[in-house]
Amino acid sequence: MPVRWKWITSASVDITNAFAWFPVFVVAHVLAPSGLRRWATGIFLFSLVHQAITPLLLATDRPTRVKHPVVYALGIPVVALGAFALTKAGLMWMAVVAAGWNLVHTLRQRYGIVRLYGRLAGQDRRPLEQGLIFAPFLMGAALLVWLPGRLDRVQMLGFGGINKEIVKGVELIAPAAPWVFLAASGWCSWVMWKLYVAREHRPFSGGKSVYLGSYYLSLLCSLYDPAAGLMALVAAHSFEYFFALDSTLGKRFGAEGTVLYRIITVLRHRRLFLIVSGFACLSLIVLAQKTMTGTLYLLLYMTIGGSHFLFDGFMWKGPKNSGK
Repeated sequence: MPVRWKWITSASVDITNAFAWFPVFVVAHVLAPSGLRRWATGIFLFSLVHQAITPLLLATDRPTRVKHPVVYALGIPVVALGAFALTKAGLMWMAVVAAGWNLVHTLRQRYGIVRLYGRLAGQDRRPLEQGLIFAPFLMGAALLVWLPGRLDRVQMLGFGGINKEIVKGVELIAPAAPWVFLAASGWCSWVMWKLYVAREHRPFSGGKSVYLGSYYLSLLCSLYDPAAGLMALVAAHSFEYFFALDSTLGKRFGAEGTVLYRIITVLRHRRLFLIVSGFACLSLIVLAQKTMTGTLYLLLYMTIGGSHFLFDGFMWKGPKNSGK
């Protein structure tokens, strides 16, 4: 089958999005411990900003909001209660739940982008393609745990108790790392074989290949420097969220007649809306950080993140709105 170079936005924008993680990785890799901690703080703040935009989208886009009214109405209070319960359960449980949920959410978003490329190229939907995302990640994670000394630099991120709890949890599962690597390798091989068999009846997507190639390169870089790899992973997820919104505002979200559409019209461009909304969320987060107690800000931080994960699971499902 011929290669179909179909891009979600354009070749330049798509390739920039695919490799946006690389400069984040390079900066993190060359920084001394004190600089790395400041860089990590900035990256996690950027991540929180992208999470905070989700409730803003729902508040201004009624057609999306009414698809799951109960979820969107009760989501934030329920997540806040769950976050409060986790603060009472202890640091270890907070670390485990936050890290696990973040990873699954991040990898699911990557699979969603892979499916966008596949759809543009005319490929049929194959859930087994999730193995192209999850299996290599599990292989890399197992190698990080298996190989000696790989996690030492992670301690330099300087997130105190949460850092130690995550590393402690990783050390507990270290004996299973070789078996996880073998299982993930088998999964990856099976997926690639199934796709190879179907190659003659399935168009080859050039855009998807570029995106997956960049993802696999990021996993290899993470083996070289896990701390920088973590920063790159977090930043890439946030970049990709803005990239996905840029390609869907006015289509899936912000159809004519919505408040969101009117805001974008006043600002004259969807990207200007993303910039303005991003800085607005950043300002509110920084204000909250400076005025709230540590415990209250932690609760807010977890509520924003949890609400984003919950709402995102529903926002991107179902048919597009009528706006073109």
